[in-house]
Amino acid sequence: MKEEKINRIIQLIKSDLPQENHLFKILSKTDNPFPLLKPLKDVGYFDPKKNPHPIEVENQKGSYKIPQWNVLDYLVNAAKKNNSSPTDEITELLINIINDIIEYKTETNERIENYITDWEIAKIIFLLPAEFIQDKHIEFIRIALNSKWGSDMISHEIVNSIIPNVIKLNAKEILIKLLNIVFDYKVLNNDRIDKYESLVDNYSFNKLMRLHKSSILKICGNEATEIVLKKIQQICGDDEFQFNSIWIPTIEDHPQTSFPEKYECQLVYFVRDFYQTSQPEDISNDISTLIHLEHPIFIRLAVHIINYHYQILNFIFWELENNPLEIVEAKHELFEFFKNNCIFFSVKQIDRIIQMIEEKEYFLYDEFKNDKEKADIIIASLKKEWLSALLKTNNEKIVSLFNKYNSINPSKIEHPGFNSWSESSWGYKSPIKDTDLLTKSIEEIVEYLNNFEEKDRWEEPSIDGLSETLRICVSENPNKFSDGISSFLAVKQIFQHSLLWGFSEALKSEKTIDWQSIIKFIKELINAKSFWVEDYTENLYNYRNWIISQIADLINFGTSNDAHAFEPSLLPDAEYILLLLIDNAESNYNEMQDVINSVLNSNKGKIYTAMINYSLRYARLFKKDDENKWINSIKELFNKNLDKNIEPSIDFSVVVGEYLPNLYYLDKEWVTSNINILFPEDDNKYWEPAFTGYLYYTSSVYSHLYKLLSENGHYLKALQIDFKDEHANERVAQHICVAYLEGWEDIDDTNSLIYELINSSNIKHLSALINFFWMQRDSITEKIKNKVKPLWKQLFFRFKNENENKEYFKVIAESSKFIYLADEIDEDIFTWLKFAARHINNNFHYPFFIEQLLKHVDNTPKAVGDLFIEMLNNGFFPEYKIEYIIEIISKININNFGELAVKICNLYLLNGVEFVRPIYDIIIKESKK
Repeated sequence: MKEEKINRIIQLIKSDLPQENHLFKILSKTDNPFPLLKPLKDVGYFDPKKNPHPIEVENQKGSYKIPQWNVLDYLVNAAKKNNSSPTDEITELLINIINDIIEYKTETNERIENYITDWEIAKIIFLLPAEFIQDKHIEFIRIALNSKWGSDMISHEIVNSIIPNVIKLNAKEILIKLLNIVFDYKVLNNDRIDKYESLVDNYSFNKLMRLHKSSILKICGNEATEIVLKKIQQICGDDEFQFNSIWIPTIEDHPQTSFPEKYECQLVYFVRDFYQTSQPEDISNDISTLIHLEHPIFIRLAVHIINYHYQILNFIFWELENNPLEIVEAKHELFEFFKNNCIFFSVKQIDRIIQMIEEKEYFLYDEFKNDKEKADIIIASLKKEWLSALLKTNNEKIVSLFNKYNSINPSKIEHPGFNSWSESSWGYKSPIKDTDLLTKSIEEIVEYLNNFEEKDRWEEPSIDGLSETLRICVSENPNKFSDGISSFLAVKQIFQHSLLWGFSEALKSEKTIDWQSIIKFIKELINAKSFWVEDYTENLYNYRNWIISQIADLINFGTSNDAHAFEPSLLPDAEYILLLLIDNAESNYNEMQDVINSVLNSNKGKIYTAMINYSLRYARLFKKDDENKWINSIKELFNKNLDKNIEPSIDFSVVVGEYLPNLYYLDKEWVTSNINILFPEDDNKYWEPAFTGYLYYTSSVYSHLYKLLSENGHYLKALQIDFKDEHANERVAQHICVAYLEGWEDIDDTNSLIYELINSSNIKHLSALINFFWMQRDSITEKIKNKVKPLWKQLFFRFKNENENKEYFKVIAESSKFIYLADEIDEDIFTWLKFAARHINNNFHYPFFIEQLLKHVDNTPKAVGDLFIEMLNNGFFPEYKIEYIIEIISKININNFGELAVKICNLYLLNGVEFVRPIYDIIIKESKK
């Protein structure tokens, strides 16, 4: 390239950031990036001072964004092209640029920590010819990995590109230097057990081991293993509790290793794999050294490798002077060593192992040390465990000793060769398996339950575990338990609860149960005075409340669906049970995250629900054609409970609201005459839970109930309060929108609820209104279109007054969703969309807006162009989907609005967004024809 042209290019980009960005974008893709490399370096474009510092995000203290230096992609491209056909001149230039950047320090003697720059520089370094890569370049990798911004990107580069390329080049020296960094560690919070991690992030480190370990072992296995062993020694020197048998229970791969991907495990596995794949003659000195090192992990590794290469390396073990069984951490490796190789042991060697077993000092808890009988039993089991590894020898001494200790302690050895064993288990431990409990008769089961005594140790079987086993057994075989159910009147309430719960579970799995026996049992249970007097004030769990809850659940299940309902002859008993429960049950309402779930889980809530389902079942059977369909006893109770002095619980209010349509079916007159008592407007303690229950569970909006509630001011009140339950706020708006669609509300009536909704000061209502119609987008009808456009107009005038109120920006942006209903962007819709477009960056649905603009660009290109510019002028530069945006710009241009298209491109380019550059160049080129 001629010098004159180079100077002209440099002058062109001088003080023109968009042009500068554009040039480096082109250079990052060109096939010949070299002519400008030195000129650009000479005028300072690669000056390390220009490496951008992290920038703290405005109004987000502690949050930073990391700018990308615009020259980096160009330098990477130059390095790639030079890598394909290297020249000393370009290589030297790149090295000078790299060195300037990695050696640069600010006035405060600090480097600029930009992890994007570090990542790109790492790429460039390892695109250099191998002979030019210097120690300081490799050390830079260590520095970059220690960045306070994390190491994910450079870790990814090391594992996915750098090391594979070094392996491909068979560059042993560079690989060893890199591994010295990759295997190095950082120390996390000292209070953590797993406080050591690789400098490379965990995911990348594991990927490196998985994909490239074998290649590393072939190229420099000995040197790499030496590096790893030094790292292990350093860590163990700092903290002897690392590399323990809890985290690394076995040297071989084993399911007991919970986290094999951990840094420590991977280091051990690397050493193991090297020695396993080596010729045993070549490693005998190493193993002899390892077995005499102090930390157990080295001894464990040595024993494992001797086990693996026993025929050649066994002498190392037999030369030991001490008793290796005293090394508790090495138990598993020693056990496996004995088990796998004992058939090769000589009589002399077997005698020596017997001596080791007999002379070993066995650990005893203090409580057993002074009790010789118990101590002998425990030690017998421990010796028997070691001897079990040697039984394959058929040696008389071994067999005799094993039998001796087995007679002292015949218990089965669980998981021989392990100091501890981890099992995934949930819940409490049971003293008996469900299969074993089911083999017993009902009388035997009851006796077993009553005789069980819980020990005060967490690892021992518990009454909770036994009750869980009972529940499982009942759910699997309900008829076995219903046949002798009366016997369970004599067991503890925790077991009675599990019994009833088991029947509920059986019903849910569509098993049949003997309703008559169960209902009879429930009556007898709750009629007993003892059921109600048991004191739970000092107990963590109130099993009586749990039983009441299960009884209500069973009756609910047996009445709510005729397909699995109990026989009509049992309805009087169910009525008796429910009335007795409600008279005696205490309110255990405990507000959780929301009132609905709290009531659903309360005793009274479940009982009232069962009463309504019972009444509906009764009505379907016996009062289908009556005006008043419910049973007098239940109606009288509900009438009485309208007095809050008699029934002060929230439970009743929520259930009445939830089942309002069902109560209306049972007795229209009762609901109509008591509507303002059921929803007491002057007492929000009861009104809000009741109306929340109604909103929450009324999936359909019934005209008669909507009219009744709106005429009595309840929907208006619902608009004027902010419900604790977010769902309730949305449902209020949805109900009113349904009414508007159905013609029950008139938008031109200033007294209408739809008018009140549009003018609500609760942004949640406005957002719910927009989203209600947005959810209709897949089933658009003319009816919906005709209703939405006047609604949109009213919303526009409503929002116009809030243009400076940031709280409204999101919901203003959401109004752009209404574009889906427009067949064309007419003058009104353009005005409304333009207003929304100013705030579109506040709406994560903006890609839909872009998609809809594309849909309309052919018919109204100018309107679409103006809307796009409105968006850009307000600081939002969408980049998704790029293909849609390019197509919009192209179509605006094709439809003779080239100036608008160019303006859109310029706004993008001036803000450093380059994806529009190709279409911009095409438009400019065509305009000059």
